[in-house]
Amino acid sequence: MEQHYIGNFFEDYQNIIPEDIRNGRIVKLSFLENNKRMKITAAFDKLLSYETVRKFEYDLKSALDLSGVTLNIKYTPDMFCTDYFDELIKFLKDSFSVVNGFFDNADITYNEDISELKITLKSGGFSLLQKAGIETALPKLIYDIFSKNVKIVFEGVLTSDREEHEKSYYEAISNIPMPEPAIQKTSHSGSEEHKFSSYDIDFADSYLNGNGAKLLLGKVIKPTDGLTSLDKLSIDSGNVVIWGDIFQVSTRETKSGMLIAVIYITDYTNSCMVKLLGSANKRSRLKKDRLEAMLGLMKKGT
Repeated sequence: MEQHYIGNFFEDYQNIIPEDIRNGRIVKLSFLENNKRMKITAAFDKLLSYETVRKFEYDLKSALDLSGVTLNIKYTPDMFCTDYFDELIKFLKDSFSVVNGFFDNADITYNEDISELKITLKSGGFSLLQKAGIETALPKLIYDIFSKNVKIVFEGVLTSDREEHEKSYYEAISNIPMPEPAIQKTSHSGSEEHKFSSYDIDFADSYLNGNGAKLLLGKVIKPTDGLTSLDKLSIDSGNVVIWGDIFQVSTRETKSGMLIAVIYITDYTNSCMVKLLGSANKRSRLKKDRLEAMLGLMKKGT
């Protein structure tokens, strides 16, 4: 199946692209002509550090002479882990300055069964974090990066000295950039206003061409069928075409000999599971041996 990698797409700039970044699969690329900004949404099989992402953005911005480059990193839900928490907080600080060290030395545990992330604070500050919206901001960041819904629970030292709270508050306020004053534009009669354009390339559409794809079940998907992203699905969606990377496959066999396979996929806007039933019954639409063969061909990233 045709895929587009950052290293290939920007092949003339290999010397400034780290190896881990090169292997990112581009999902979407946007370019805003008016302020010369580029946004790259890409999926990765390895967790990237905050510093690696920001250095790539800066180096590519300089090489392309742009005002800004943003790399939206995407991982499959199964890659979420507590070891990445410190990096998440670094990303969070870019838009949530109130964080301000309150997570330093915090104990982090994650319960996969109930999708609960427990944060045991050591330095207080919970009231400020709560007022600033941390209980919304952190789950949103995790969802944006991992396509995973996670409940956040705080415990431990939730409050500290009042003066320290006030100090942290004013430090956070001082870090918020002041808005630039609006400049009144004068219109000149007879002159035409230049209209800027924005360009969006959704690389997900390339999955419809079928290059390199192996049909395992059903009928061939045509380019004219169109794709529906997983975050747009609802109970009223009806028959749709979706794409996604497989990040987990689980199977079990019933007492009657039926094989049940649950396939978890993500298109990096959301994730879902597909359930297939394979039976030895001759009347079954999907035979057990065929399902077993299909599962043998499936692997992460297919």
